[in-house]
Amino acid sequence: MTQKILENHKNPQTIIISYAWDIPNICSLSGLFCTLIKIYFIILGNYSAAMIGMIWAVAFDWADGLIARRMKGRTGSDGQFGGQLDVLIDIVSYGVTPAILLLSYGKFDPVFLPGAFLMLAAGAIRLSYFSTFGLADGSKYTGLAIDNNSIALVFLFLFEGMVSTEVFSVMLYAAGLGLAALNVSQISTPKLSGKPINVVLLATYTLAISAIYGWKLLLGLQRQARSPRRTLKAETQSRVQALPHRFKVRGSVFHSPGTASKSRVSSSADSSTGLPSGSRTKMKRLFPAP
Repeated sequence: MTQKILENHKNPQTIIISYAWDIPNICSLSGLFCTLIKIYFIILGNYSAAMIGMIWAVAFDWADGLIARRMKGRTGSDGQFGGQLDVLIDIVSYGVTPAILLLSYGKFDPVFLPGAFLMLAAGAIRLSYFSTFGLADGSKYTGLAIDNNSIALVFLFLFEGMVSTEVFSVMLYAAGLGLAALNVSQISTPKLSGKPINVVLLATYTLAISAIYGWKLLLGLQRQARSPRRTLKAETQSRVQALPHRFKVRGSVFHSPGTASKSRVSSSADSSTGLPSGSRTKMKRLFPAP
């Protein structure tokens, strides 16, 4: 304790905001921004946009560690600060967000609360264990790394439109519980983010996923552009069907009462004199021609 106090006197504390300009921390904060975006779209129910934000959050998370290890001149406090920031962002990105995803897709039904809590609790325990004990043998995780949860969920949502909402909600529930169990298990998994080849594979996966879900978003926008026309046409037809029969002319075309009465008068009038049909015959009888 005394040694830490002496070190703090020798090395005065750095201004807090200065850590935000560290390049690895910029990557971490960019991942946090992606996390906020995906939570926003999850709440709106736009899962295609949410999946794009989810996979980019993983990409920025992997990038910050790779950049930090390759940068020169970073102090020990820079590394400690970056590590703490990374853990805090991870619990939001890989713990809170999947729980909200499960609740949102389940229409916030209380039956999904236990699953959401187990996913969040497993994520918190997993990150706390890693912060305490680190890597096993210096190269492997104990339990499934929590960032793999997002990679798996993004892949799972590719099949979301192939089954009914009820069936997919059960699939999502089961997948969430399975991932939570793997997070706190004793299995050994390799550290994928530590190798440049894996980073390249993740980058390829991120771009492919972004393209697929971007295409889904485009198709959704096109359907929304057509739907107002269909809605207006349906509303017009329903209003026409609700009108009294005397106001309907040739099915869906109708006139106002004044216009209809005028049309009836004009149709019954004589074309040459404008008098009603039959009146001209009566006048001929009363006033015969000389």
